[in-house]
Amino acid sequence: KDDNPFYMIKLIQEEDTKLKHWLEYSLNSLTRDKRERSNLNFGRYFEGFKANWKKALEQRNVTIVLNGNKDDENTIRAFEVDMDSIFNNLLSNSLNALKGSKKEKKLIEISWKRLGDKIEILFSDNGKGLDQQYKNSPEDIFKLLESSKKDKKGEVIGTGLGLYIVQSIIDGYNNSSVSIMNIEDGLTLKIEFRVRKDN
Repeated sequence: KDDNPFYMIKLIQEEDTKLKHWLEYSLNSLTRDKRERSNLNFGRYFEGFKANWKKALEQRNVTIVLNGNKDDENTIRAFEVDMDSIFNNLLSNSLNALKGSKKEKKLIEISWKRLGDKIEILFSDNGKGLDQQYKNSPEDIFKLLESSKKDKKGEVIGTGLGLYIVQSIIDGYNNSSVSIMNIEDGLTLKIEFRVRKDN
């Protein structure tokens, strides 16, 4: 099999696709407009987010479902790079939770809606849920250097920074919060962003 040139070409094509995706993602993350505070419409943002991850998700047989609209009421003043840091970290965690899943449909669902002076976002997956070590104190997943990712020898390999970064960024937005809604059949996080009165 390894001497078959067509098999080698197929492997090269797959690696080329992965490299292209990561280059596009990296360059897209560095654009100047993402580092300036602006009106961010979650409907349009999540549409672009899904498009950016499309190829990587197809390779892993994972589907993103978006539930919400692009109405102006779903807009906050924010740095787009902050939203990228939040949702790329959450998506990365979901992909790890879905790895090796035997489920017929591997799903990541993002829902958003305006509730009074806040926008509520639910980010969920149907992966393995929280690791056993967090069942009694799920909020520990947001602690600095906390990780359940381990190698085959059982040694921790995760940085423990992803969800700490997520909470730190959200805490930096006035009266905004992140909380855990479900830990059993997958994981659901609720994020609330306060909408400015002059928005």
